[in-house]
Amino acid sequence: MAIDLNIDKKAMKSGFWYAISNIAIRSISIITIPIFTRLLSPSAFGIASNYSAWQNVILILSGLCMTYSIGVAFIDFPGRIDEYISSIQTLGTIVSGILLITAVIFSEYFGSIMKLDGYLVIFMCSYLVLSPSVAFAQIKYRYTYAYKKSVAISLINATGIVILSIALLLLLHERQYLGRIFGFSIPMMIIGAYMYYGIAKAGKVYINSTYWKYALKLSLPMIPHAISMIMLDQMDRIQLGQMRNMAEVGIYSLGYSYALLLGVFSIAISQAWLPWLYEKYRKSEISDIHMSNQQILSFMCMITLVFIALAPEALLILGTRGYWDARWIVPPVAVATLAQYIYSNYSSLEMYHKKTVYIAVFSVLAASLVFFLNIALIPRYGFIAAGYTTLAGYFLLMLLHNIGYRMITKIDVYNDSRTYLKLAVTMIFAAGLTAIYNYPVIRFAILGIGVILFLFIMRQSLLDVFKGIGFEKMFSKKPY
Repeated sequence: MAIDLNIDKKAMKSGFWYAISNIAIRSISIITIPIFTRLLSPSAFGIASNYSAWQNVILILSGLCMTYSIGVAFIDFPGRIDEYISSIQTLGTIVSGILLITAVIFSEYFGSIMKLDGYLVIFMCSYLVLSPSVAFAQIKYRYTYAYKKSVAISLINATGIVILSIALLLLLHERQYLGRIFGFSIPMMIIGAYMYYGIAKAGKVYINSTYWKYALKLSLPMIPHAISMIMLDQMDRIQLGQMRNMAEVGIYSLGYSYALLLGVFSIAISQAWLPWLYEKYRKSEISDIHMSNQQILSFMCMITLVFIALAPEALLILGTRGYWDARWIVPPVAVATLAQYIYSNYSSLEMYHKKTVYIAVFSVLAASLVFFLNIALIPRYGFIAAGYTTLAGYFLLMLLHNIGYRMITKIDVYNDSRTYLKLAVTMIFAAGLTAIYNYPVIRFAILGIGVILFLFIMRQSLLDVFKGIGFEKMFSKKPY
């Protein structure tokens, strides 16, 4: 069944370009990996990855997860969203400011816990004061379909990261891992400062108890969820560093980063689809949701298999032979990102109904499973075990959210039986591709045939999408 282009062409066009810009900004870390893996040893690469892991964890505490409340606030505070965002930005500044002061006083203590120099802890907390403003702005642009502004932010940030990272790597000889840390952080801090001023100027409301209570009611239960999700993403690296060594952290990080690019696709598509989903769900147009979700899922299954099939060659490009063993963790992590896409649809409706406690409980259970599986398996099997414990955690999360959203909505919003059939088929093909990693000719032949068949089967849907995002002229003539 083809997509109905009369549903909301503006939403389709905005969602597409939002997804592209989001993929661009998140993909920059993948694109520049060959630079870092050739300039840094696995141990130094592991230090930079360890910094990133801690930064993502602390961001949850400093930002109070208030970004989660903005989408629902568009529904509850129509015409006042600028005031709302300006107000919660002030609340976030108070919390992150306190955290920064604490970091300055106890930098050496926190540094010893994180295995980082004290000045990096202070720099990290300074970054956390400004970076949430970029997220606030991006979410607002997504819900108002202002995709051009979103694309502009992504391009400026991506360009700044590349230029500054290369410059710092050439200047910093003894501690080149700092080039990776500073290069990825400073451009975002500059943009964050600009967006901070813009949000404050547009909203002009800095303290509002009604907005603060609303944000905290929705967001505070999401902190355990967000921490658990960061643990699912980062805990493997932290535990590998503690139970094995930084070299394994570096190898695992490269393979995980490659597979994470698939996660960038799934998150960007899911977030771009979210405003349309809420509008359709509000109108009870479930058949439209069925159709759209299944078409997107088919694309995600295919791109998952492409990523898995190309992993050995991609990792040779991204890294050196010293990192090549990372190919074995790509299949489980790639399938885990597919499960992540599926459960994100479920949790979006839990958020719509403001059942954030469900989301928090499920995430804590999944993270706990991964934590204990890592303790049991990493000492014996190393970084390969970490890939499969991640897969187990995301599968549990997917199943729990399926139960949760069905309890809330009482209906099958996404056509779950077809969803799990596609997931099962993808897993079978993923296992087959992994088994022939050492036979590239056969692997490429199977991949090529599969892609051609997929494009043929999905040709009408793909044409409809391109038309919907404004490329009508490309299809104005019938093919010969």
